[in-house]
Amino acid sequence: MFKKVKVFIILTILLNFTGCAKESVQTSKLILTPDIGKAVLLGRVLDPEEKPLISVPLHLAEVYHDNYNPEKGAYVLDIAFSPATITDKNGFFAFINIKPGQYVLVVGDVEVNNYVIVAEKDGKAKVWNVPVDQTIDIGLLKVPYNK
Repeated sequence: MFKKVKVFIILTILLNFTGCAKESVQTSKLILTPDIGKAVLLGRVLDPEEKPLISVPLHLAEVYHDNYNPEKGAYVLDIAFSPATITDKNGFFAFINIKPGQYVLVVGDVEVNNYVIVAEKDGKAKVWNVPVDQTIDIGLLKVPYNK
């Protein structure tokens, strides 16, 4: 009788380990953690026909506000130093370990003057606030960009 109980316990343990060994399924949702003092901005860009923008350069232009009138400001894109990335085959992108701040997203190749500034419905540039030590997912953006 004791031998049967021992075999039952061993089989139960083996079945539990087998159940725990399931293959993990990776989703398309990125989970990124920035370094201390930095931030992550991620999302996905599609064209107006909802096709992913593939291998498209993206840049973040930093927003600077007027000290005397905080509602006014400008955004600056420095090709040499502004954060940049490229979309993947599904249009996903991530700017990893960027300086916290406010940014405007520039889609396309600024060096050959083929780019789009992501805008609000009123036509003004869309500004994203990227706080320190946070990952901000800006979601799905439809951008009228032609490669």
